[in-house]
Amino acid sequence: MATANTIAALASGADAASVTVNGLGERAGNASLEEVVMAARLTLKQDCGVDTRQLGGLSELVARASGRPLDPDKPVVGESVFRHESGIHCSGLLADHETYEPFAAGEVGHIPTAMQLGRHSGGGLLRHKLQKLNLDLSAELQVELLEEIRLIAISRKVPVTDDELKTLVANLKKTMAFLIYKKIADGKTVRYEKIKPLKLSGATALLRGTFRR
Repeated sequence: MATANTIAALASGADAASVTVNGLGERAGNASLEEVVMAARLTLKQDCGVDTRQLGGLSELVARASGRPLDPDKPVVGESVFRHESGIHCSGLLADHETYEPFAAGEVGHIPTAMQLGRHSGGGLLRHKLQKLNLDLSAELQVELLEEIRLIAISRKVPVTDDELKTLVANLKKTMAFLIYKKIADGKTVRYEKIKPLKLSGATALLRGTFRR
């Protein structure tokens, strides 16, 4: 509300705004410097004369000095602001980063956008990750891998890293190599695609055990 009121005042002709870093002060309701600066730039097309690339570092410095840690979800400077996991969010970002990010992470001193594989991730992000890491996996095995990634993320409560993804794919390929063909009683050969994949036993259980923490 403090940020909204300040932007409304600037839009109505105010010459100056009272702000504090991270919204800290002797009372509640202080407008955050970082929020007002970026909101003025985006909504009012006003440049406040602030080097926005220093905002992240400034907020962290004030947080440490004041003993008031930043909330990970704090607008503009929170560490989770440029992290994405949801399937729909990541798909939108891959098409156009402005879908969910009105400004780039570097503009406010953040590390680049991070799209992470977790319980809410979708097939689009998994395909993007596999392509980026030069990992080849069939569409059907990608479905199984995504299910396993979600289960791992739920059990550990943290996302799956790129290095872990590489290991998951390697282990999955090794295990599934023995199931490409399966002899059945009448002597016919059935391709793996027609066989129900192993769920929580065998291959995927082995994978989950690899990353249990």
